[in-house]
Amino acid sequence: MAKAISLTSSQSRFWRAVEHHQEILRACSDLTPQRVMSSSWEDFSRLSAHAQANIIRGITQLNQLLIAASKSGVGLTNDRRLTWFAISRLGLLPCSDAFDQIKDSDFVEIYNTEGIQIFRNLEFYQLISYSIAEITLYPWYKLYGRHTNFATQIRTEAFGKALDGRRETFRPAIDTHESWELISRDQRRFQIWPGVISPLFDRGGRAVAFLATSQRCRVGEDLHS
Repeated sequence: MAKAISLTSSQSRFWRAVEHHQEILRACSDLTPQRVMSSSWEDFSRLSAHAQANIIRGITQLNQLLIAASKSGVGLTNDRRLTWFAISRLGLLPCSDAFDQIKDSDFVEIYNTEGIQIFRNLEFYQLISYSIAEITLYPWYKLYGRHTNFATQIRTEAFGKALDGRRETFRPAIDTHESWELISRDQRRFQIWPGVISPLFDRGGRAVAFLATSQRCRVGEDLHS
């Protein structure tokens, strides 16, 4: 951390969970963790105790998932099995057609009903400049900017339709578009080719999350570079 301050119990647990995640990336992959933004610590401290506990729980569960996957022989990068491992460990049930819809080169995200990304394949870390702290702390619309019509498409086509009770994977009417980081140091920009959306359910059959695939690259880079 940039400066020595007195941490509350929740802040200490948040810090340890983030640090543990970074250690896992270093030990089990060839990824270099991004630095945590100083504003993330400040924004975390302003949250309610309940919200802080949920964030800590989310990072801790992800860390446990990644460790278990690695011990089971599942690669943390370039291994499509990690997505299926994550769905199972998160206690989610996929659509019957979901497994056939993901390509090896896809970026894969899982979002909950609050717009928080609760899982992403780790190839995302090669693309973005956010750390696990920012990804878990902020909803997608605070992290990434888009022109209004594309943001509206995502709200209606992804979050609206994925959580409306349908039980099959679908291709959303979201156009190819650019997105950019709103609060990062680097302000990276991306070209996004949307793929499919697939609802995910709890044991009671309620849609509580969804999986989204896409192809992405930094603006100025070739998709296949």
